Amino acid sequence: MKTTNPREITVVGAGLTGLTAAVLLARSGHKVTVLDRDPQGAPPGNEQAWEHWARPGVSQFRQPHLMLPRWHQQMLSEFPELAAGLPAAGARRVNMLHLQSAAAVGGWQDGDEAFDTLTARRPVLEAALCALLVRGQRRLRIRRGVAVRDLLVERSGTVPRVLGVRTTAGELRSDLVVDAAGRHTRLPRWAAQAGADSAMDSEDSGFIYYGRHFRGRDGRAPQGANPVLSHFPSLSVLTLPCDAGTYCLVLVAGSRDRALRGLRHEPQWLAAVAANPVASRWAAQGDPITPVMPIAGIQDVRRSYVRDGEPTVLGLLPVGDSSAATNPSLGRGAAIGAIQASVLRNVLADGPGMRGSSRWLMSGPAHRPSPRGSRARCASTATGWRKCRPTPTACPTRPRTNRGR
Repeated sequence: MKTTNPREITVVGAGLTGLTAAVLLARSGHKVTVLDRDPQGAPPGNEQAWEHWARPGVSQFRQPHLMLPRWHQQMLSEFPELAAGLPAAGARRVNMLHLQSAAAVGGWQDGDEAFDTLTARRPVLEAALCALLVRGQRRLRIRRGVAVRDLLVERSGTVPRVLGVRTTAGELRSDLVVDAAGRHTRLPRWAAQAGADSAMDSEDSGFIYYGRHFRGRDGRAPQGANPVLSHFPSLSVLTLPCDAGTYCLVLVAGSRDRALRGLRHEPQWLAAVAANPVASRWAAQGDPITPVMPIAGIQDVRRSYVRDGEPTVLGLLPVGDSSAATNPSLGRGAAIGAIQASVLRNVLADGPGMRGSSRWLMSGPAHRPSPRGSRARCASTATGWRKCRPTPTACPTRPRTNRGR
Protein backbone atom coordinates (compact mmCIF):
# COMPACT_ATOMS: atom_id res chain seq x y z
CA MET A 1 0.00 0.00 0.00
CA LYS A 2 1.66 3.21 -1.20
CA THR A 3 1.18 6.46 0.66
CA THR A 4 0.09 9.65 -1.04
CA ASN A 5 1.76 11.74 1.66
CA PRO A 6 5.35 10.57 2.31
CA ARG A 7 6.70 11.51 5.73
CA GLU A 8 9.96 11.50 7.66
CA ILE A 9 9.46 8.89 10.39
CA THR A 10 11.64 7.92 13.34
CA VAL A 11 11.14 4.47 14.87
CA VAL A 12 12.58 4.05 18.36
CA GLY A 13 13.59 0.43 18.87
CA ALA A 14 14.86 -2.21 16.43
CA GLY A 15 13.19 -5.27 17.94
CA LEU A 16 10.68 -7.48 16.14
CA THR A 17 7.88 -4.89 16.16
CA GLY A 18 10.16 -1.95 15.39
CA LEU A 19 11.68 -3.73 12.39
CA THR A 20 8.28 -4.83 11.12
CA ALA A 21 6.83 -1.33 11.37
CA ALA A 22 9.92 0.26 9.81
CA VAL A 23 9.95 -2.03 6.78
CA LEU A 24 6.20 -1.64 6.16
CA LEU A 25 6.46 2.15 6.37
CA ALA A 26 9.52 2.28 4.11
CA ARG A 27 7.86 0.07 1.50
CA SER A 28 4.84 2.34 1.65
CA GLY A 29 7.00 5.28 0.58
CA HIS A 30 8.02 6.97 3.85
CA LYS A 31 11.61 7.78 4.74
CA VAL A 32 12.31 5.83 7.94
CA THR A 33 15.14 6.02 10.47
CA VAL A 34 15.32 3.34 13.17
CA LEU A 35 17.20 4.16 16.37
CA ASP A 36 18.51 1.35 18.55
CA ARG A 37 20.60 1.96 21.63
CA ASP A 38 22.46 -1.35 21.34
CA PRO A 39 25.57 -0.86 19.18
CA GLN A 40 25.88 -4.32 17.65
CA GLY A 41 23.96 -5.55 14.65
CA ALA A 42 23.19 -9.17 13.86
CA PRO A 43 26.28 -11.27 13.12
CA PRO A 44 26.15 -13.81 10.27
CA GLY A 45 25.10 -17.32 11.18
CA ASN A 46 22.48 -18.60 13.61
CA GLU A 47 24.84 -19.89 16.26
CA GLN A 48 26.89 -16.70 16.07
CA ALA A 49 23.71 -14.70 16.64
CA TRP A 50 22.77 -16.92 19.57
CA GLU A 51 26.19 -16.96 21.19
CA HIS A 52 27.60 -13.53 20.42
CA TRP A 53 24.89 -10.99 19.59
CA ALA A 54 24.81 -8.62 22.57
CA ARG A 55 21.44 -6.89 23.08
CA PRO A 56 21.57 -5.43 26.62
CA GLY A 57 18.70 -3.11 25.73
CA VAL A 58 16.38 -6.12 25.33
CA SER A 59 16.19 -7.82 28.71
CA GLN A 60 14.28 -10.83 27.33
CA PHE A 61 16.53 -11.31 24.28
CA ARG A 62 17.55 -14.85 25.24
CA GLN A 63 14.35 -15.70 27.04
CA PRO A 64 11.79 -18.04 25.44
CA HIS A 65 9.56 -16.49 22.78
CA LEU A 66 6.23 -17.92 21.66
CA MET A 67 5.36 -16.90 18.10
CA LEU A 68 1.61 -17.36 17.84
CA PRO A 69 -0.07 -18.56 14.63
CA ARG A 70 -1.64 -15.09 14.43
CA TRP A 71 1.84 -13.57 14.13
CA HIS A 72 2.69 -16.10 11.44
CA GLN A 73 -0.46 -15.27 9.46
CA GLN A 74 0.08 -11.53 9.74
CA MET A 75 3.75 -11.64 8.73
CA LEU A 76 3.18 -13.92 5.74
CA SER A 77 0.31 -11.73 4.52
CA GLU A 78 2.64 -8.72 4.53
CA PHE A 79 5.90 -10.47 3.60
CA PRO A 80 5.22 -13.59 1.48
CA GLU A 81 8.97 -14.06 1.02
CA LEU A 82 9.23 -15.13 4.66
CA ALA A 83 7.37 -18.40 3.92
CA ALA A 84 10.54 -19.79 2.34
CA GLY A 85 13.07 -17.36 3.74
CA LEU A 86 12.60 -17.99 7.46
CA PRO A 87 12.81 -21.81 7.24
CA ALA A 88 15.88 -21.44 5.02
CA ALA A 89 17.38 -19.21 7.71
CA GLY A 90 16.76 -21.85 10.36
CA ALA A 91 13.22 -21.24 11.67
CA ARG A 92 11.17 -24.37 12.29
CA ARG A 93 7.65 -24.99 10.98
CA VAL A 94 5.34 -26.28 13.71
CA ASN A 95 1.62 -26.63 14.30
CA MET A 96 0.83 -25.42 17.80
CA LEU A 97 -2.18 -27.68 18.14
CA HIS A 98 -0.42 -30.81 16.95
CA LEU A 99 2.47 -30.48 19.36
CA GLN A 100 0.11 -32.71 21.36
CA SER A 101 -0.59 -36.35 20.60
CA ALA A 102 -3.15 -37.31 17.95
CA ALA A 103 -5.26 -38.89 20.68
CA ALA A 104 -5.40 -35.62 22.60
CA VAL A 105 -6.55 -33.50 19.64
CA GLY A 106 -8.55 -36.06 17.67
CA GLY A 107 -6.16 -36.26 14.72
CA TRP A 108 -5.84 -33.73 11.91
CA GLN A 109 -9.05 -31.89 11.04
CA ASP A 110 -9.99 -29.26 8.48
CA GLY A 111 -8.92 -25.84 9.71
CA ASP A 112 -6.02 -27.07 11.83
CA GLU A 113 -3.63 -25.31 9.46
CA ALA A 114 -4.70 -22.09 11.20
CA PHE A 115 -2.42 -23.19 14.03
CA ASP A 116 0.71 -23.31 11.83
CA THR A 117 3.58 -21.03 12.80
CA LEU A 118 7.34 -20.62 12.55
CA THR A 119 9.49 -20.69 15.64
CA ALA A 120 13.12 -19.96 16.51
CA ARG A 121 15.26 -18.60 19.30
CA ARG A 122 14.79 -14.82 19.51
CA PRO A 123 18.32 -13.85 18.33
CA VAL A 124 18.05 -16.24 15.37
CA LEU A 125 14.60 -14.96 14.40
CA GLU A 126 15.55 -11.29 14.68
CA ALA A 127 18.73 -11.82 12.68
CA ALA A 128 16.74 -13.58 9.97
CA LEU A 129 14.22 -10.74 9.75
CA CYS A 130 17.07 -8.22 9.44
CA ALA A 131 18.64 -10.22 6.62
CA LEU A 132 15.40 -10.94 4.75
CA LEU A 133 13.50 -7.67 5.14
CA VAL A 134 15.80 -4.78 6.01
CA ARG A 135 18.67 -5.14 3.60
CA GLY A 136 18.13 -3.40 0.30
CA GLN A 137 15.46 -1.02 1.63
CA ARG A 138 16.54 2.34 0.17
CA ARG A 139 14.16 4.38 2.32
CA LEU A 140 15.18 2.68 5.57
CA ARG A 141 18.22 3.37 7.73
CA ILE A 142 19.08 1.71 11.04
CA ARG A 143 21.33 3.67 13.39
CA ARG A 144 22.66 1.37 16.08
CA GLY A 145 24.33 2.61 19.24
CA VAL A 146 22.12 5.72 19.26
CA ALA A 147 20.02 6.12 22.42
CA VAL A 148 17.08 8.50 22.73
CA ARG A 149 17.41 10.94 25.65
CA ASP A 150 14.31 13.12 25.24
CA LEU A 151 11.57 14.26 22.90
CA LEU A 152 11.64 17.45 20.85
CA VAL A 153 8.28 19.07 21.54
CA GLU A 154 6.45 22.14 20.30
CA ARG A 155 3.98 23.58 22.82
CA SER A 156 2.53 26.47 20.83
CA GLY A 157 -0.91 24.86 20.41
CA THR A 158 -3.40 23.36 22.81
CA VAL A 159 -1.92 19.89 22.23
CA PRO A 160 1.85 19.26 22.41
CA ARG A 161 3.37 18.16 19.12
CA VAL A 162 6.44 15.93 18.99
CA LEU A 163 8.89 17.16 16.37
CA GLY A 164 11.54 14.49 16.81
CA VAL A 165 13.95 13.15 19.39
CA ARG A 166 17.10 14.22 21.18
CA THR A 167 19.69 11.43 21.07
CA THR A 168 23.24 10.66 22.16
CA ALA A 169 24.24 11.58 18.59
CA GLY A 170 22.31 14.88 18.45
CA GLU A 171 18.81 15.94 17.46
CA LEU A 172 16.76 14.10 14.87
CA ARG A 173 13.64 15.86 13.57
CA SER A 174 10.79 13.99 11.93
CA ASP A 175 7.09 14.20 11.15
CA LEU A 176 6.28 11.21 13.34
CA VAL A 177 7.99 9.30 16.15
CA VAL A 178 6.94 5.65 16.48
CA ASP A 179 7.60 4.26 19.94
CA ALA A 180 8.64 0.60 19.57
CA ALA A 181 10.98 0.64 22.58
CA GLY A 182 9.05 -2.06 24.45
CA ARG A 183 7.24 -2.40 27.77
CA HIS A 184 9.95 -0.39 29.58
CA THR A 185 9.83 2.56 27.18
CA ARG A 186 10.77 5.97 28.59
CA LEU A 187 8.95 7.98 25.94
CA PRO A 188 5.64 8.26 27.87
CA ARG A 189 7.46 9.88 30.79
CA TRP A 190 9.05 12.47 28.50
CA ALA A 191 5.71 13.08 26.80
CA ALA A 192 4.10 13.71 30.20
CA GLN A 193 6.85 16.17 31.10
CA ALA A 194 6.02 18.00 27.87
CA GLY A 195 2.36 18.31 28.87
CA ALA A 196 0.80 15.23 27.28
CA ASP A 197 -2.06 13.84 29.35
CA SER A 198 -1.34 10.12 29.09
CA ALA A 199 -3.15 7.29 30.84
CA MET A 200 -1.53 4.04 31.91
CA ASP A 201 -3.18 0.92 33.30
CA SER A 202 -0.47 -1.19 34.93
CA GLU A 203 -0.24 -4.13 37.31
CA ASP A 204 2.33 -6.82 38.07
CA SER A 205 1.54 -10.00 36.13
CA GLY A 206 2.11 -12.05 39.28
CA PHE A 207 4.47 -14.59 37.72
CA ILE A 208 8.16 -15.49 37.69
CA TYR A 209 9.57 -17.48 34.78
CA TYR A 210 12.44 -19.91 35.33
CA GLY A 211 13.52 -20.91 31.83
CA ARG A 212 16.29 -22.86 30.20
CA HIS A 213 17.22 -23.73 26.60
CA PHE A 214 18.09 -27.27 25.55
CA ARG A 215 19.43 -28.95 22.44
CA GLY A 216 17.84 -32.27 21.51
CA ARG A 217 20.26 -35.21 21.49
CA ASP A 218 18.83 -36.51 18.23
CA GLY A 219 18.74 -33.03 16.67
CA ARG A 220 15.01 -32.62 17.25
CA ALA A 221 12.79 -31.08 19.93
CA PRO A 222 10.31 -33.32 21.77
CA GLN A 223 6.77 -33.25 20.44
CA GLY A 224 3.48 -35.09 20.41
CA ALA A 225 2.66 -35.25 24.12
CA ASN A 226 1.45 -31.99 25.65
CA PRO A 227 0.25 -28.47 24.82
CA VAL A 228 2.65 -25.54 24.91
CA LEU A 229 1.36 -24.48 28.33
CA SER A 230 0.48 -27.17 30.89
CA HIS A 231 -1.03 -26.23 34.26
CA PHE A 232 -0.33 -28.01 37.54
CA PRO A 233 -1.40 -27.25 41.13
CA SER A 234 1.79 -25.44 42.16
CA LEU A 235 3.19 -24.18 38.84
CA SER A 236 2.80 -24.26 35.06
CA VAL A 237 5.17 -25.72 32.49
CA LEU A 238 5.91 -23.94 29.21
CA THR A 239 7.49 -26.06 26.46
CA LEU A 240 8.52 -24.40 23.20
CA PRO A 241 10.28 -25.94 20.19
CA CYS A 242 12.84 -23.63 18.60
CA ASP A 243 15.30 -23.89 15.70
CA ALA A 244 18.14 -26.30 14.91
CA GLY A 245 16.96 -28.94 17.35
CA THR A 246 16.77 -26.53 20.29
CA TYR A 247 13.85 -25.99 22.63
CA CYS A 248 12.84 -24.13 25.79
CA LEU A 249 11.63 -25.55 29.07
CA VAL A 250 10.14 -23.01 31.49
CA LEU A 251 8.69 -23.40 34.98
CA VAL A 252 6.18 -20.63 35.71
CA ALA A 253 5.45 -19.89 39.38
CA GLY A 254 3.56 -17.25 41.29
CA SER A 255 5.64 -14.24 42.28
CA ARG A 256 4.27 -14.45 45.83
CA ASP A 257 5.24 -18.08 46.18
CA ARG A 258 8.37 -17.85 48.33
CA ALA A 259 8.70 -21.64 48.50
CA LEU A 260 9.39 -21.78 44.77
CA ARG A 261 11.87 -18.91 44.50
CA GLY A 262 14.66 -21.44 44.90
CA LEU A 263 13.90 -22.52 41.33
CA ARG A 264 16.45 -19.92 40.21
CA HIS A 265 19.11 -22.33 41.46
CA GLU A 266 19.93 -25.32 39.26
CA PRO A 267 19.60 -28.12 41.89
CA GLN A 268 16.10 -26.98 42.89
CA TRP A 269 15.12 -26.43 39.27
CA LEU A 270 16.29 -29.92 38.32
CA ALA A 271 14.41 -31.43 41.27
CA ALA A 272 11.17 -29.72 40.24
CA VAL A 273 11.66 -30.81 36.63
CA ALA A 274 12.31 -34.42 37.65
CA ALA A 275 9.05 -34.47 39.66
CA ASN A 276 6.91 -33.15 36.81
CA PRO A 277 5.64 -35.55 34.11
CA VAL A 278 5.80 -32.99 31.31
CA ALA A 279 9.01 -31.18 32.25
CA SER A 280 10.91 -34.38 32.98
CA ARG A 281 10.06 -35.83 29.57
CA TRP A 282 11.32 -32.74 27.76
CA ALA A 283 14.46 -32.43 29.87
CA ALA A 284 15.37 -36.09 29.37
CA GLN A 285 15.58 -35.71 25.58
CA GLY A 286 18.23 -32.98 25.43
CA ASP A 287 21.19 -31.26 27.03
CA PRO A 288 20.98 -27.74 28.52
CA ILE A 289 22.74 -24.98 26.59
CA THR A 290 21.95 -22.17 29.05
CA PRO A 291 21.77 -21.83 32.81
CA VAL A 292 18.42 -21.26 34.52
CA MET A 293 17.34 -17.75 33.48
CA PRO A 294 14.72 -16.19 35.78
CA ILE A 295 12.68 -13.20 34.70
CA ALA A 296 10.38 -11.39 37.14
CA GLY A 297 8.67 -8.06 37.71
CA ILE A 298 6.77 -8.27 34.43
CA GLN A 299 4.02 -5.68 34.21
CA ASP A 300 0.72 -5.99 32.39
CA VAL A 301 0.38 -2.50 30.96
CA ARG A 302 -1.72 -0.46 28.56
CA ARG A 303 -0.90 3.13 27.60
CA SER A 304 -3.03 5.71 25.84
CA TYR A 305 -2.54 9.26 24.58
CA VAL A 306 -6.27 9.74 23.93
CA ARG A 307 -8.74 11.45 26.26
CA ASP A 308 -12.46 11.72 25.46
CA GLY A 309 -11.78 10.61 21.91
CA GLU A 310 -9.10 13.23 21.23
CA PRO A 311 -5.28 12.83 21.21
CA THR A 312 -3.32 14.50 24.02
CA VAL A 313 -0.10 14.56 21.99
CA LEU A 314 0.58 14.69 18.25
CA GLY A 315 3.47 13.17 16.34
CA LEU A 316 3.98 10.27 18.77
CA LEU A 317 2.44 6.81 18.36
CA PRO A 318 3.27 3.66 20.38
CA VAL A 319 3.20 0.17 18.89
CA GLY A 320 3.75 -3.30 20.32
CA ASP A 321 4.67 -3.57 23.98
CA SER A 322 5.05 0.22 24.17
CA SER A 323 1.31 0.38 23.61
CA ALA A 324 0.07 -2.67 25.50
CA ALA A 325 1.83 -5.65 27.04
CA THR A 326 0.38 -8.69 28.79
CA ASN A 327 1.58 -11.93 30.37
CA PRO A 328 4.40 -13.30 28.13
CA SER A 329 3.17 -16.90 28.49
CA LEU A 330 0.17 -15.88 26.36
CA GLY A 331 2.59 -15.03 23.54
CA ARG A 332 0.58 -12.08 22.23
CA GLY A 333 3.31 -9.43 22.07
CA ALA A 334 4.79 -10.12 18.63
CA ALA A 335 1.37 -10.81 17.08
CA ILE A 336 -0.17 -7.59 18.40
CA GLY A 337 2.93 -5.65 17.33
CA ALA A 338 2.72 -6.99 13.78
CA ILE A 339 -0.99 -6.16 13.54
CA GLN A 340 -0.41 -2.64 14.84
CA ALA A 341 2.45 -2.12 12.38
CA SER A 342 0.12 -2.97 9.51
CA VAL A 343 -2.60 -0.70 10.89
CA LEU A 344 -0.11 2.16 11.24
CA ARG A 345 1.00 1.74 7.62
CA ASN A 346 -2.60 1.69 6.40
CA VAL A 347 -3.70 4.72 8.41
CA LEU A 348 -0.75 6.83 7.30
CA ALA A 349 -1.25 5.75 3.68
CA ASP A 350 -4.85 6.99 3.81
CA GLY A 351 -3.55 10.38 4.96
CA PRO A 352 -5.99 11.35 7.76
CA GLY A 353 -3.42 13.66 9.34
CA MET A 354 -1.66 13.29 12.66
CA ARG A 355 -4.73 14.00 14.77
CA GLY A 356 -6.82 11.43 12.94
CA SER A 357 -3.99 8.88 12.98
CA SER A 358 -3.54 9.24 16.72
CA ARG A 359 -7.26 8.98 17.43
CA TRP A 360 -7.75 5.90 15.27
CA LEU A 361 -4.63 4.00 16.35
CA MET A 362 -4.98 4.66 20.06
CA SER A 363 -8.70 3.92 20.25
CA GLY A 364 -9.00 0.68 18.27
CA PRO A 365 -9.81 -2.19 20.68
CA ALA A 366 -9.26 -4.81 18.00
CA HIS A 367 -5.51 -4.24 17.99
CA ARG A 368 -5.00 -2.98 21.57
CA PRO A 369 -5.43 -5.84 24.08
CA SER A 370 -6.69 -5.02 27.54
CA PRO A 371 -4.50 -6.24 30.41
CA ARG A 372 -7.69 -7.00 32.34
CA GLY A 373 -8.38 -10.12 30.27
CA SER A 374 -4.84 -11.32 30.83
CA ARG A 375 -5.12 -10.62 34.56
CA ALA A 376 -8.39 -12.51 34.84
CA ARG A 377 -6.87 -15.59 33.24
CA CYS A 378 -3.69 -15.30 35.31
CA ALA A 379 -5.67 -14.78 38.53
CA SER A 380 -7.62 -17.95 37.80
CA THR A 381 -4.38 -19.90 37.37
CA ALA A 382 -2.90 -18.43 40.55
CA THR A 383 -6.06 -19.29 42.51
CA GLY A 384 -5.71 -22.90 41.42
CA TRP A 385 -2.10 -22.92 42.58
CA ARG A 386 -2.98 -21.53 46.00
CA LYS A 387 -5.42 -24.38 46.65
CA CYS A 388 -2.39 -26.66 46.97
CA ARG A 389 0.55 -26.20 49.28
CA PRO A 390 3.17 -24.93 46.81
CA THR A 391 6.32 -27.02 46.89
CA PRO A 392 8.78 -27.73 44.06
CA THR A 393 7.61 -31.35 43.85
CA ALA A 394 3.81 -30.86 43.90
CA CYS A 395 2.47 -32.16 40.58
CA PRO A 396 -0.67 -33.96 39.39
CA THR A 397 -0.46 -37.23 37.51
CA ARG A 398 -1.68 -35.78 34.23
CA PRO A 399 -1.63 -32.25 32.73
CA ARG A 400 -4.79 -30.50 31.70
CA THR A 401 -5.02 -29.86 27.95
CA ASN A 402 -7.08 -27.37 26.02
CA ARG A 403 -7.77 -27.28 22.33
CA GLY A 404 -8.06 -23.76 21.02
CA ARG A 405 -6.17 -20.78 19.75
